[in-house]
Amino acid sequence: MNNINTSAYKNIIRNFNIVIGISFILIVSIMYITYIMNIDIVQLNSNTNLEELENILSLKFIYYIKIFFSFLIPLSFFIFSFLFVLNPIDVKSILISFILIFLMAFYLYKLPYDLLINPLKDLNSSIKLLVHIISANLIILFIVGMSYIRYDIKRLYNLSVFYTMISEIIIWSFLIFFIISLIVSSIFVLLYLNNTIEIKRAINFFIRNNFKNFKLFLSVFSVFIISSIYFSYILYNKMINTKLSISVSRTLSLLISVLSIFFIILTFKYNLLNNQYIKFIFLLYFLFMIYFIFNMFLFRIDIGVNNIENIIYLISNISGLIFSIFLLYIDIIKFFHYYIIVFHIVIICNFIYNIFIYLSIRYRQLMFLYNYIYIICFIVLLFC
Repeated sequence: MNNINTSAYKNIIRNFNIVIGISFILIVSIMYITYIMNIDIVQLNSNTNLEELENILSLKFIYYIKIFFSFLIPLSFFIFSFLFVLNPIDVKSILISFILIFLMAFYLYKLPYDLLINPLKDLNSSIKLLVHIISANLIILFIVGMSYIRYDIKRLYNLSVFYTMISEIIIWSFLIFFIISLIVSSIFVLLYLNNTIEIKRAINFFIRNNFKNFKLFLSVFSVFIISSIYFSYILYNKMINTKLSISVSRTLSLLISVLSIFFIILTFKYNLLNNQYIKFIFLLYFLFMIYFIFNMFLFRIDIGVNNIENIIYLISNISGLIFSIFLLYIDIIKFFHYYIIVFHIVIICNFIYNIFIYLSIRYRQLMFLYNYIYIICFIVLLFC
């Protein structure tokens, strides 16, 4: 068709996009429903051997977590990438993405997930496992981003738009989920206050027949989450100029920065370094650091910002640098784990890079590259 502005052509594209959307929701939903319905939950009775039950649950936990991270999430990413290559179809992008995501999924499957049973038993290995899982999934996200630009190196800068889209989808999904959850919770509370629902009967309803009703509930919940992700994608395309994610990430950055300084003061004021729960505290701080990094990953200083947002970006990176040095200090004096030390050195270098590029007006146009620097950092950590 020569004139792509005709109503007939627009109707074809609209209908094609609807088919893609419905297919995405159905395929991903079937994957998760099949996974949920096949989860075998051990029945408890008076003759249950608790020690044997603990071993069974540990093995099943490892198996289900492994399948979730190494199969469901990578395959979901791959199916999501189809949204970018089907209009028009790009076979090259599909094949490259499939090969790269399959290799990453195979790598994830080989990771020792049994460490998650007792993460404090071997803190170094547990943190290494978490970093590898996070790194692998960020790399998969990067692969999907390359599908977005159809592996055209000349369009690398457009990856920053892709990251904005992903964060917009996440935030819109959370908003949809929050609103609907609020409505459902309100209805439940009203029914409970009117003695229409009894907690005990509700629990019995969910656990009978090998948790069949609970699995059905989880299946409906998974369909809802997947649908909200796709509708969030539609919302982003309809409201592309809102940049909600950028505003949220900048607001969160200031809050996270304040919290990071508060944690440092709290640690030294109450001498938490000598606390018997230091391993647990350090693990929580480490997870907080991961969230800090992820939020900075979404900050996007290259998109138009005002002076206040510029200051927030600088404060956030300085706070991240201080908190990374603080965690490095804890590890050196309390644990001295080689891998965790490498992790913090890499992250410290990244925060320094962000600050240096931000302050160097001459190289300000290179600021958008920080997204790719993060990916390189995580690739380094993945193969340490």
